[in-house]
Amino acid sequence: MSDRGIVLVVDDEAGSRESIRDVLQATGYAVEAAATGAEGLERLREREFEAAVVDVKLPDVSGLDLLRAFRAQAPELEVVLVTGYASLPTAIEAIDGAAYAYLVKPFRMDHLLAILAKAIERRRLTRTLRESEARHRLITESIMDGVFLVDTEGRVVFANRRAEELSGYSEAELAGRSVLSLLTPESLARAEARLAATRAGEAVTPFFEAELVRKDGTQVWVEAHDTPIVRDGREVGRLGVVRDVSERRRAAAELARQRETIYQSEKLAAMG
Repeated sequence: MSDRGIVLVVDDEAGSRESIRDVLQATGYAVEAAATGAEGLERLREREFEAAVVDVKLPDVSGLDLLRAFRAQAPELEVVLVTGYASLPTAIEAIDGAAYAYLVKPFRMDHLLAILAKAIERRRLTRTLRESEARHRLITESIMDGVFLVDTEGRVVFANRRAEELSGYSEAELAGRSVLSLLTPESLARAEARLAATRAGEAVTPFFEAELVRKDGTQVWVEAHDTPIVRDGREVGRLGVVRDVSERRRAAAELARQRETIYQSEKLAAMG
């Protein structure tokens, strides 16, 4: 396998296809090219690719339909769509289809190279996290707390059963979603500040409380703790553990109310 990555280029325009292939090969990528969607699918069945560059307009199938077919056949494949006929509906479909990026021809090759490098890095980190997830799934499913595994961009890669119960979302619904998007605005601001402080090397408390918004719109207080997952000296994701502390907070509030009532009663008694 090339250290840079293995890329599939699907474009019916020979000049464009060969130009992209030549630049990628010169940069160190292993590249295979296809002129049709059917040929691209055949290449994908024969070999594992890390990323694909797909023209939206192909002679036998829409690039958007091919994106969906690629996703079904190789869910971890990162797809960059390119087109000479940009439109808002197409861009929206590309986003809905989970394309990594959407480029309009003509584009700068250095721009494509930068996008592919990031796409392949994300794919490799996601695979590392999924391998870690498989090893720890049996353990995390037995834990009474919610467990979230996220990538370097904070997107959920794995969530255990308790995390599903706490959030109201299934693991499939949580996958790819920013874990911070589950928080109320106030809790989100505090969580982002805490994460920034952690990455800046500042000392932070090991646990913090946040208010989580469930799928049905209800809110629940959780105590959260997260730790980095490091591979070869690099942070490749974070492991977060959350615990429902709603009852604890209610009990604390009730105790405070009772104390205030006693205090006021004693104050009135002292006044005679």
